[in-house]
Amino acid sequence: MSLEPAAQDSAVPKESAALMTLRPLSERALTAESTEVMAYHGRTFRLASLLLPVSMRNDASITYAFCRLIDDMVDEAESLEEGKVEIQALRKAYQQETYHSNLQEGFSALTHRLNIPRRAVLDLMAGVEGDAESALLQSDAELIQYSYKVAGTVGLMMARVLGVKDDSLLPFAIDMGIGMQLTNICRDVLEDAKRGRVYLPADRLKAAGTSHEELLSGQANPEAVASVVRDVLTMAEDYYKSGLRGLCGVPWRARTGIIAAMVMYREIGRKLLRRGGNPLKGRTIVGPVRKGILICQAVLLSPCLPFWRRRQHHARLHSSLNGVEGANPPNVVKID
Repeated sequence: MSLEPAAQDSAVPKESAALMTLRPLSERALTAESTEVMAYHGRTFRLASLLLPVSMRNDASITYAFCRLIDDMVDEAESLEEGKVEIQALRKAYQQETYHSNLQEGFSALTHRLNIPRRAVLDLMAGVEGDAESALLQSDAELIQYSYKVAGTVGLMMARVLGVKDDSLLPFAIDMGIGMQLTNICRDVLEDAKRGRVYLPADRLKAAGTSHEELLSGQANPEAVASVVRDVLTMAEDYYKSGLRGLCGVPWRARTGIIAAMVMYREIGRKLLRRGGNPLKGRTIVGPVRKGILICQAVLLSPCLPFWRRRQHHARLHSSLNGVEGANPPNVVKID
């Protein structure tokens, strides 16, 4: 998903023991330990969160830590079957509101307070559970459906964290998450293949002259893979542009932080494109100086957004998301 992998040189443990057990823990302590999780796993998101009001930043940290918990249940499990069992147990606990850790209890309270869609949380769990069964996507439709489950859902959650009340803005929040996930997929092709996962669509790989099997075996033609990555990053741009349109309606105090997160994540894909789109050369990283420049750009852009002409959502972006809560309904007019 679009949650960043942990920095290798950090001394912070994967998850705090206090978060993973159920014992008396103050809201302040839960927030502090959730912030540690974000700082360890998601440096870009942690940096962007510093631009948020304190209350939103705290809620964002707890939300991030809970989503990271879900992601790690598969990524860090000793076996895929064990990962599935853990996800299923978490789903049952969430549905029944029976808590097994401070983080579960704290996040559940947050969902009630902020009216976070429960369907989005369950869809995220389903998407991560799907990684334990099969991570070999066949088409663009499957790619967008997967990206919604593991990242568009996070966009829906974050919309509520950021104070969005207008449900007509939710399709744009989904798009922001999808754009980040498409970037994430393109950046991590090599790492994912080593885990037995390929998220680039099989039909695009075939058209380029390679396949899932060749990627998994390390025999894929780099230029063929790069051509698919360039196409997927072009697709990501459509979702980023849509997500940016929706930020016009985000409360101004939250707007700068989410723009900063978007432009820093978007820059990963743009830098990869400048390198020819070949993810097999090594992981693409945006350095601290460039991140600082991008944050300054976000600060300058944020006050301008309310003056942009408000547009309806492009229905074609959600053509494969039928029945998804918050997605663009089929009768919305398409405009350019």
